[in-house]
Amino acid sequence: LVMNHTSDQHPWFQEARDPASAQRDWYVWQDEAPSDPEYWHQDDNGSYYYGYFWSGMPDLNYRNAEVTAVMQEIIRYWLEDMGADGYRLDAIKHLIEDGAMIENTPATHTWLQNEFYPFVKDVDPEALTVGEIWSTPDDIVPYIGDEVDIAFEFSLADAILESAVSGRKVNVERAQQTVAETYPPGQFATFLANHDQNRTRSRLLNDEQAKVAATLQLTL
Repeated sequence: LVMNHTSDQHPWFQEARDPASAQRDWYVWQDEAPSDPEYWHQDDNGSYYYGYFWSGMPDLNYRNAEVTAVMQEIIRYWLEDMGADGYRLDAIKHLIEDGAMIENTPATHTWLQNEFYPFVKDVDPEALTVGEIWSTPDDIVPYIGDEVDIAFEFSLADAILESAVSGRKVNVERAQQTVAETYPPGQFATFLANHDQNRTRSRLLNDEQAKVAATLQLTL
């Protein structure tokens, strides 16, 4: 479930490109050239829209209650009508920026606590939500429990691969210890790599290393 952004080809964004559109405020716009243009992109009409990842993925504006309402309807549709068992949540640390603070903002945590997680559990108490928060354990843990059920553990994934390649256990031992001391019991998701990274088997040098990595992941 991608909540942070849509494609720039999405009908919502195509409608929002019109400054007079009722959906204009579904995205984040400004008329003046930004002082920090890294995440701002100029539209054909001269105004600028915010897209953290690139110009083809404009960010939705969750300060607009209409965006929350339409996203909740999407969530409800897949859980209730289509029988989905839960969601893998993409890039949720970027949902709501606050000036120069572009990840893990208080507004993002508040939205997940108040508008997302209770809504999911009201539709289906058994639905599982897995957050992608590409960060350190200290940044990830505050999301768990009342914003998402579990979250992907990136530091542990990297350590598994490092130990599998090197043949030395120290990396994965340290990462496991950190996870055990930081997370609520069992509330982290093990994995080896995702679609934004090189595939695991391409990063490992031979079958023996692949077996070590797979064994560590599956036994965790």
